[in-house]
Amino acid sequence: MIGVPGSSTPLERRSVKDAARDAKAGRVDLIDEGLAAALGAGLDFEDEQARLVVDIGGGTTNIAILASGGVISSVSLPAAGNAMDEAIRDYLRLRYSVQLGERIVERVKRDLGSAWADDHETHVDKEMEIVGKQLANGAALPVIIDSHEVRIALKPVLAEIVSAVRRVIEDASPDVTADIHYSGLILTGGGALLEGMADRLQSELNLRVTVPEDPLTTVALGAGRLLSDPERLQRASLRLDAPAWEHADKLIVNW
Repeated sequence: MIGVPGSSTPLERRSVKDAARDAKAGRVDLIDEGLAAALGAGLDFEDEQARLVVDIGGGTTNIAILASGGVISSVSLPAAGNAMDEAIRDYLRLRYSVQLGERIVERVKRDLGSAWADDHETHVDKEMEIVGKQLANGAALPVIIDSHEVRIALKPVLAEIVSAVRRVIEDASPDVTADIHYSGLILTGGGALLEGMADRLQSELNLRVTVPEDPLTTVALGAGRLLSDPERLQRASLRLDAPAWEHADKLIVNW
């Protein structure tokens, strides 16, 4: 079973299935990552109330509205963990003319990154020393950076995530919007561990935000719940839209 963005195209889904088959998978099921994240966070299959799930992963942020174990709407965008790393790397390269490796940028994000606004009352700026490679001559260059600089770097990515969630809510039907008002937002994925992320969403969207105990594993746990229930798995699996010029018997293989 592989979790994919719910807004992925048929071509993208077929590519994922082909890659899994190349890795000797006998059967491949694709599920919406938002649905898997919600189930992994403890959502009941039979819960008829609409729920909003925001899964901030490495490559994509998936925003899904779910009800009764199914997906009402699903949107994905590339503003996620990798985009945050790239934003920090670009900011520090421009400010200090230094090139940083992936491991150092990840440590900067983890230790200094936050989703707080600059006027937040409780945040305290922290500092750390990093060593990068000078763009001018390739020599090692120690640099001291603080959390204020990292907040500036992350600001565009976080704003894009918040705006996308707001658009999904705005596009929902009145009944769904009412349900979300009472049920709140479930925040999962590695991005949920960014300091202040839940509070930022709660403040800007005026919704109660809950984070599961281990947001990193919710998609895997949700996939496991579906694997143990073949009937619900059959209903939740994403299908491919076969073009009219292809014969159906060529497409129906292990799916």
